[in-house]
Amino acid sequence: MKALLIFLLRPRWPLWQYCLVAFPIVVLPAVALVSSAILLLEVSGIDTAEFRAPDRFLTFREFLGMVVFAPLAETALLMGLIEGLLKLSKRPVFIAIVCGLLWGAAHAFFGLLRFFPSTWAFFVFSCAYLGWRQRSPRQGFVAAVVPHALNNLAAFALLAVLDAA
Repeated sequence: MKALLIFLLRPRWPLWQYCLVAFPIVVLPAVALVSSAILLLEVSGIDTAEFRAPDRFLTFREFLGMVVFAPLAETALLMGLIEGLLKLSKRPVFIAIVCGLLWGAAHAFFGLLRFFPSTWAFFVFSCAYLGWRQRSPRQGFVAAVVPHALNNLAAFALLAVLDAA
């Protein structure tokens, strides 16, 4: 975990490479978390259908909202939250944990099982912003928004495949 935090909070790579590597750092643990939660609930005899997000219609408009608008808007809001939290604490990991939990809770309103992957994802996005904002807030924004958009693109693609099946 220490090596991961060093990678996220002390970026040494070019920004574009960092963004591409941050993407699987977001997706793989997020998928493992939600899969584990589903497995644990189902093994416990709990029907997970009631915890899932409602069905979505995969239109071009939905694509734009999910892959373009949501990452831009949510990252802008995340930046504001982080900047506010920096006035209370200078501990980046603490700030990233708080942001992850808050954004995870917000996403859980759209389906309880979204809490787990969203919490992890926003922890990573927060670390990315915090790591790159030292160079410039603009680079911090890009470091958070690109993996966010790629994550949402992967989710959209998965929904499209599942919908077609």
